[in-house]
Formats: sequence, structure tokens, C-alpha cells
Amino acid sequence: MKAFLCVLGVIIAAASASCGMPEEMKQAFKECHTELGMPDEKPHGPPNPDDPKIKCFHACIMKKAGKMVDGKLDADKEIEFAKKRMPNADDSMIEKITECVKTANEQSDECEVAGAMHKCIMEKVGSPPHHHRH
Repeated sequence: MKAFLCVLGVIIAAASASCGMPEEMKQAFKECHTELGMPDEKPHGPPNPDDPKIKCFHACIMKKAGKMVDGKLDADKEIEFAKKRMPNADDSMIEKITECVKTANEQSDECEVAGAMHKCIMEKVGSPPHHHRH
């Protein structure tokens, strides 16, 4: 479950370097952390999804990862990234990601798009079932 949540975090660009994310995501994370002046200390608990700075941090990572262009999310890129990180992602998961991208892209501001994506994923996916590793 922890690995799934970590992957989910990467999908919404809220992951930390400890998730074992791809090198390009680690680089985007570091660059956005510096550019936006995010605090260096580890947060106590998950970040507040309604915090404007967190929303813009998510947007920054999405742009650097090529998942956001001109303030809108690219559903194909989100799905491609999800499939790389979760080879067992089923059609239901892909459908949820697609729905969330569509909903998020209704926002006019890129930070709000990122925030809406995060909120939608949390609502639609919630706590995933336990998966056994082989």
C-alpha cells in the first residue's frame, strides 16, 4: 500500500525523493522546491492540498515532467506515467485518471488545475486496497 500511495503521489506531483521516483522527477522536484522557496524541513503529515503554494508546487513539477502544457494537463502523459509506475494499473484506474484530468482542466489557473487534480485523485482513488508484492 505504501508503494501505491507513493506512486499516486508522483502522479499528482506531490511525491518526495524517497519514493524512488525516476531521475527526471527527482530533478523537477528539486528545481521546483528551490524555485518556489519551499521549506526544507519535512512536513508533519501530508501537505495541505488547499495551500496555494502546494498547488503551485504541484503545477511546477507537472510542467517540468511534461505532464502540463500551457496550464493544462496532458491525459496521455498522465496515463503513460501511471503505467510506468504501476504496470498493473487496470482500466478502472486509467479511467479515474482520465476523469480527474478532464475535471482539473476545467480550472483556468495552472496552480488550480494541479490542486484540482490532487483533490480528484484523492476522492476517486482514496485508500487503495493492499497489494501483495512478488
